[in-house]
Formats: sequence, structure tokens, C-alpha cells
Amino acid sequence: MTQLLEEYHPSREQAVNACANLYFFIASFFEDDEEGGFPYEVNIMEKLGRFGTLEQILKWIRWFEASISAILDRRRDSRTDKIAEMVRDYVMTHYKERITLGQTAEALGISQGYLSTAFKKQTGESFTGFVSAVKIEKAKELIAGHQYMMYEISDMLGFDTPFYFSKVFKKIAGLSPKEYEAECFKAGHEV
Repeated sequence: MTQLLEEYHPSREQAVNACANLYFFIASFFEDDEEGGFPYEVNIMEKLGRFGTLEQILKWIRWFEASISAILDRRRDSRTDKIAEMVRDYVMTHYKERITLGQTAEALGISQGYLSTAFKKQTGESFTGFVSAVKIEKAKELIAGHQYMMYEISDMLGFDTPFYFSKVFKKIAGLSPKEYEAECFKAGHEV
């Protein structure tokens, strides 16, 4: 908007009206603003009417743009935090299933791309990496309990095959499930 005003040099009254229209249009998107960040003015027309020059009006527009940008940045960051938390909750609830990015995004009502980007930005790890880490931690608990065969644990945690389970386990834990089981058995007998 500043570019238009600078280029066409409208009258002071036209510039004030354009600012007021911009203000009321944007304010309509913040009517249910629970965070209280929107710069509400009791009488915006009176405030804008006090500006005597186009430069003062342009200065106000730049301030208003910066204020709205800051609010939107805070909301985006807050939403990213909430998405990461929702993903964690979803994975912890469904870790026994085969979890995909698409399935999780659909369950949470957001796009796959946004979920992936927001989760990575907030946590520093990929969605797939997080799911695998959760499943392997659960696998470690099951292995340490010495109640199930490896193929049963693989199946219980939603892995397609025991081979894939073993591959993911070794990648995350640094040793195979059988090696981990041997360490757990050895540690249990040393106590």
C-alpha cells in the first residue's frame, strides 16, 4: 500500500480513507483475537485524521504492517508448537500401528507438507525419524521383558517385516534386536 500511495500521491483525505479501509479490513480477521495482540484503536478515523502529511500516513502504514507481521509470526510459531505436540500425542497413541505422514496429517486435519515442515522446525527431527525412535523405544521395553519373539514385537509395533524392524532397530539403537536382547539378558543376570 505504501508503494501505491508514494506512486500516485493521493489527497490527504484519500490516503486517510485508504488507511481506514485497510485497518477495518484487517481488523475483521482479528475479531476473535484471544491473544490480544491486534493494535485496536478506539477511534482510528480520529487518529488517522490528525496526520497532516502523506509522509506521516506512510509512517503509520509501515508501523501497522510491522505490527501485523509480528502478530502473524507469533501465531505461526505458536501453531507450529501445537502441531508438534499433536504429532507427538498421535504417535504415542498409535505407535502399535503402521504410521504414515499422510495418515497422521489427515487425522490432524493439516497438509502433509505443513506437518512435515512444522514438526521438523519445532523438534529438529523428521517425522519418520520420530516415529521410528518411539517404536524402537517401545521395542526395547518389550525385548527387555523377555516375553515375545522378535517377529511378534515387529508385528506388535506395526513394522511390515521382521527384517525391516531389525534394520530400523539397528540404525537407531546401534545394535540388532538380538544383540540388545543378549545385553538385557546379561545385565539381568549380573544384578
